[in-house]
Amino acid sequence: GTLLAEGTPAAPIAFTSLKDDSRAGDTNGDGAGTTPAPGDWNSITFHPSSKGRIAYASIEYGGGGYYYYWTAGLVRSFSSDVALDHVTLGSSALNGLYAQNVSVAVTNSTIRNNVSWGLFYNGLDPVLPLTVSDNVFTATGGGAGLLRFDGQAHGAVVFRGNRTSDGRSGFTLGGTVNGEVQWDNQELVLFTGDLLTIGPGATLRLAPGSVVKSTNVGRLGLVQGAIAVDGT
Repeated sequence: GTLLAEGTPAAPIAFTSLKDDSRAGDTNGDGAGTTPAPGDWNSITFHPSSKGRIAYASIEYGGGGYYYYWTAGLVRSFSSDVALDHVTLGSSALNGLYAQNVSVAVTNSTIRNNVSWGLFYNGLDPVLPLTVSDNVFTATGGGAGLLRFDGQAHGAVVFRGNRTSDGRSGFTLGGTVNGEVQWDNQELVLFTGDLLTIGPGATLRLAPGSVVKSTNVGRLGLVQGAIAVDGT
């Protein structure tokens, strides 16, 4: 099926907890007896072949449920025909977005106060591109996000114009890149994870002003691939 949740700047859409009195009042009628918390509800899940566009909306206080722990999120997607634009992903019990072997575009959005990753891409679509651009990340436990390449062919990947408002939410790339990846984020640190490998024929292109950091176990490996470092 298809979910179209397209608000406007003047009339945004909210997906939130029943305990959230800041949205449309005291719906559960308990006064100040309860307050919203991460994990109060489950997720918006897009199954394979489903479609969705969420724009000018907030999705908060979810991420609960009984999935394999790392796959929980406010939005869970197993379809690449999904896009998030001008969306707030906040206060999840785990991830803001969990996407498995698909490329969900996230643009012009705010990702904040999530227990684990803001955006977690566990593999990508083998053909369709991924765009993550002009987002603001803040106060997310695991970091701004994680993109785990699985060594399979994937569409072009573009990270552009993203930033962090607290200076602490870097984005991690890990696994084996097998396509084109462009990184153009002067205000968001790129972490290399335990091991980031550029596979045969693949390219990681770093724009001027990029900052790459590694932990004590972080490595950047080249296997017949290329890194284009375009400083000025």
